[in-house]
Amino acid sequence: MTTSLPANPSLRHLKVEAKHILQAYRKGDESCCRVLRNLRQFVDHSDAEILKSKIGLHEVQFALALEYGFESWAQLKQHLDAVSAAPEKSALRVNGANAVEVTGNGQNRDSVALSLVAAAQAFGQTLDYADATCRLGNAFGLAIDTEENCTSHMQVEGRLLDRGLALVGEQLGFQVERLEFPDRIGPGDDENAMLSHRQVVAQSVAPLLNEGAVVLVAGGWDVQGGPHGFRHWAYAGLLASVDQEEGLLLGAHPQGHMDNPLVSICQHGMEPHGGRIYAWALRPASETRSDDVATLQLALHRIRGTVTFESDTRDLFGLAAMDFWIELMRRDAGFCAPCWSRRDDDGKPWDAWENAMRMRQSSEHASEFLKGCSVRLDTDARFHLAAAASAYDIIVDLLAGSITREGPESFQTILGDMRLQQGHADSVLTPVREALVDAADHIEMALVRVQAS
Repeated sequence: MTTSLPANPSLRHLKVEAKHILQAYRKGDESCCRVLRNLRQFVDHSDAEILKSKIGLHEVQFALALEYGFESWAQLKQHLDAVSAAPEKSALRVNGANAVEVTGNGQNRDSVALSLVAAAQAFGQTLDYADATCRLGNAFGLAIDTEENCTSHMQVEGRLLDRGLALVGEQLGFQVERLEFPDRIGPGDDENAMLSHRQVVAQSVAPLLNEGAVVLVAGGWDVQGGPHGFRHWAYAGLLASVDQEEGLLLGAHPQGHMDNPLVSICQHGMEPHGGRIYAWALRPASETRSDDVATLQLALHRIRGTVTFESDTRDLFGLAAMDFWIELMRRDAGFCAPCWSRRDDDGKPWDAWENAMRMRQSSEHASEFLKGCSVRLDTDARFHLAAAASAYDIIVDLLAGSITREGPESFQTILGDMRLQQGHADSVLTPVREALVDAADHIEMALVRVQAS
């Protein structure tokens, strides 16, 4: 009786399997005898007789090929070569050509939402970016990685932006499956360990791509090398193709190309660092069901850093993230001490500008969503929804002067002058935080009114 090959067989892994069988044979481990009994000379031999004989790797490979239903190791290898050469059926490609692109500035926009827009396009659907970033909860408050040493990048990490995906997938038109991979064995600078683990990931992901699923990755891009120069490692994107034998993972990065290499599925060598999730399989949902109440509940958690968006010592959401932003503005000259020390004569770093722009654009989307809810939901909740929208409008106005290239509130004016920076924290950022508190209070009251009706 033959054994079926794995769903995505790899010659490399079958070679490893053959070596393990040989090692077991040399140790006198009887577990190897079942496969070795495929050899004609061992058909009627006992385990003890097989273990007393003399065989090498070639005999073991031959026995393994017979185990999988092939006449020889060469025939098995030929079959695997043909399988690996088969064209991929990724939903991101049509007849080998690119079907979609992930585009957009991930510094100022939500790269997970951008990726979902592209995924919907791959499925022949339409998804609005503003609605996506609101449904995810991301538009309603900051998300900051306190360990990111570049303040330009502390709001852009995909792993902070996918927290709401499992809850709202159906609202956005997707069946969502969280993907999990085994821990990588070996240190992060061990190239062989990284290669081996990428092969594991590639073998896990290949059948998903071939069946038409779209795989969203939350970071892990190879910053160095590749055909298109620098790409931000932390942006979310879509996995477009894999090479199982080489462990090569290529994906659609927000800079518009689909052949960007990934070092890993996550930033820490594919280890589930701190329980963080880095990859999701997306399929079209049978029905899209928008749920404004669920989105408002998610928005409340986002602002207050609770439940789905629970803040910890590293990942801060909403009000806790605003506190961190205010602290940096009060404490560090130039807002980002490393960038400030490396600045040139042409101007000042754009770190603070990028964070303010991100917050301002997100607040615009949050305000519009809340205004829409005030029309769609119960009349008793309309006052509070309108008030919450007004709170976000206040944030938009407060940050307007910060993102100009000149003027008394411009970061190009205040950065580096600690007196001006602290004044900005008092007159702009602290009121932004107060507006967020106000928005959360009104969203909570709106939920009470809706649920009571």
